[in-house]
Amino acid sequence: MSLAAPLSRLDTWLSAERPALFRGRTAPATPAALTALGKALGRPVRPELLELLGWADGCADEPLLENFYLMSASEIAEAATMMRGLLRAGDFHGKVDWWVDGWVPFLDNRCGDFVCIDTVGSFGGAPGQLVELLHDAPDRDRMAPSLGAFLEALTSAFEAGLFDGSRPKDDEAFVAHLRAAIPGYPKASAARQNQATARARINARDAIKQALHPLEGPRVDLTKPIDAEAVVKAARFAVDEAMAALAGRRDTATTALFEVFPAPGEKCIAYAVWSASTVGDTWRDGYVVGIDRKGNAIFKEKKVEG
Repeated sequence: MSLAAPLSRLDTWLSAERPALFRGRTAPATPAALTALGKALGRPVRPELLELLGWADGCADEPLLENFYLMSASEIAEAATMMRGLLRAGDFHGKVDWWVDGWVPFLDNRCGDFVCIDTVGSFGGAPGQLVELLHDAPDRDRMAPSLGAFLEALTSAFEAGLFDGSRPKDDEAFVAHLRAAIPGYPKASAARQNQATARARINARDAIKQALHPLEGPRVDLTKPIDAEAVVKAARFAVDEAMAALAGRRDTATTALFEVFPAPGEKCIAYAVWSASTVGDTWRDGYVVGIDRKGNAIFKEKKVEG
């Protein structure tokens, strides 16, 4: 579906109702920027995205929809490269379809959430569908079958007076409009837990818990071997996930951790911090705990003060 008609109508509406966004659009993406984008994606840029970037190479100053901004070709390339790197490093919590190499973001809320063109057809859908990615939740709703259908529905919502600036006047009315304009959408989808990596993470957590006793301190006799290779393949242990008690203290815990152990991927592949006692929000008499590559729990006493 060509984007010419909805983009022409969007131009008309923006010039009258949101002149700051209309004027703030960046000039069309250059051939060099589009070539660089295709290289970063590792695949040809889809025609509808080329058409969108030919209309505007992003808009940095004004969000288009709620707090989502149109991304430029260079921003898309940077985001896709970053997410591919995180995927290959195993940083997505052992989830399947947390990020798929083949999703191409074009809307960004600058907090790690994206709306993406799915070029590979995830969740049983067809290539070209739109997938919403939330950085802190597994929901991966398919918003529309195509970018053209989405822009057509969004533009008609603008024209119907459902928006005040970038935000809907009534969220329920906007959702109802989208459902009527795009029958069958949105379709609920979600990233799934990889059961093998989930078991590896539970084993690692158990080893950490057994390596320390909250009243007596380190207890070498309670170390428990784990499958180190399974942990490597799982998402690297995050401090605040390894020990729920560290909620809100990640910076302090991480600082203490790296003073004691090398970076994950060298000698220590899983880690956590256990505090034997706390006063208010100050951590004292803490122990930094790691899982080495042989699967053994290792630890070192560390006074941690927030």
